[in-house]
Amino acid sequence: MKIILILFLFTLSNSSLFGQIQLLDNGNIGLGTLMPKEQVQIGNWLTFHDGGSKVIGCNFHFDNNQNLRLNDGFSQALYMGGNGLSIRTASFGLTNSIINWKSM
Repeated sequence: MKIILILFLFTLSNSSLFGQIQLLDNGNIGLGTLMPKEQVQIGNWLTFHDGGSKVIGCNFHFDNNQNLRLNDGFSQALYMGGNGLSIRTASFGLTNSIINWKSM
């Protein structure tokens, strides 16, 4: 009986884990999202990008050389690269709209 209970709990924990973590064929990892649009995406708002610059973004992803919104709303990003550190913000926009950054 203990073995059955242990196997049941193991199966239950693994099925809920795989429902929350996604690894796509392109290498993108999502936590709490089914289709991560960045190298690492948490939920529908927070992204991590490791390209020419290292970027932590809120409501932002990089696609085809464009900065795009994940959702309707404001966007922010912290860029870390060869030119130092910069914080960028953008006014309200619609999902998948191009982001026009304002550096701070």
